[in-house]
Amino acid sequence: MKKKKISFADKVRANIEKQKSQKSQYGYLKLLKGVNVFKEEPGSRVKLDILPYVVTDPNHPDRDDELGIAVPGALWYKRPFKLHRNIGYNNMPLVCPTSIGKRCPICEYKQRLLKEGKDWRDDSVKALKTYLRNLYIVVPLDNKNYEERPYVWDISDHLFQNKLSIELEENPEYANFPDLEDGYTLRIRFTEEQFGKNKFADTSRIDFEKREKKYDESILDKVPNLDEVLVVLPYEQIEAKFFDSEDDAVTDVDKAIDEVVDEIDEDEDDEDVEPRKAKIIVSKPKLAVADGKCPYGHEFGRDEGSYLECAECIEWNACADAKDELDG
Repeated sequence: MKKKKISFADKVRANIEKQKSQKSQYGYLKLLKGVNVFKEEPGSRVKLDILPYVVTDPNHPDRDDELGIAVPGALWYKRPFKLHRNIGYNNMPLVCPTSIGKRCPICEYKQRLLKEGKDWRDDSVKALKTYLRNLYIVVPLDNKNYEERPYVWDISDHLFQNKLSIELEENPEYANFPDLEDGYTLRIRFTEEQFGKNKFADTSRIDFEKREKKYDESILDKVPNLDEVLVVLPYEQIEAKFFDSEDDAVTDVDKAIDEVVDEIDEDEDDEDVEPRKAKIIVSKPKLAVADGKCPYGHEFGRDEGSYLECAECIEWNACADAKDELDG
């Protein structure tokens, strides 16, 4: 059978469609081409419309079959997930597989330590805990740094969702804020907090105002599916990274923690509280200073993945590329 000849025009059109749907890596997020992230700035005030998306994950953490919350096919406004920080010799953040209802080797190792008699306050145990975060789809309004279109917003539960929940408990009439037609715009005020030399944004006030425009249901076809954004590595890969080593870096987790510095626990019993700073230091080769500038004052390329704010940094990709060059 003679193979059908495909013209250049057909090939070009097919390539364009492929590029349009191609995903790009942003830390532990995988975004469709053209979809970007929103990042809160310390000391800023923003206006955001939070939009819903169609849930597809049967293991969504908020799922409630009785109330019809976050069940497949339903609209919901946030995607909670858990994050492990500072994993492996390069201290990288990894999405915990329990976020999608799967086993996690890091959590299992932690439970083994506890069963063997380790105190939960021991550094070797605390270093393995998870931190709760949420993804949202937001449309920034009247913002010189962002266009008025959907972005993915990734922020810790402690720094935003907890504050939002308190506001809605006191003002339940605004609970329909994500509704496409009758929702509310959130006016959010962020304070500038500092721990050591690192600055971060914390939500200090949330006000609700009626939206100036309604959203057509067709926008649901354009917003990203938050259930498909997270990069969750297979069990074996996480296990390999968790026990990985480089040169003199040790593989045993108890020995790997040479120093855990300046960790603050607002509630030591709560694994979902955002840490101010928790860094695991292991021996690794010194790298030359890379070109570029870290927004938080760390060594660009050299310190990639080593600090809390790395998981949220807008320079993550460039910094990771610089680190790869230096390692190569």
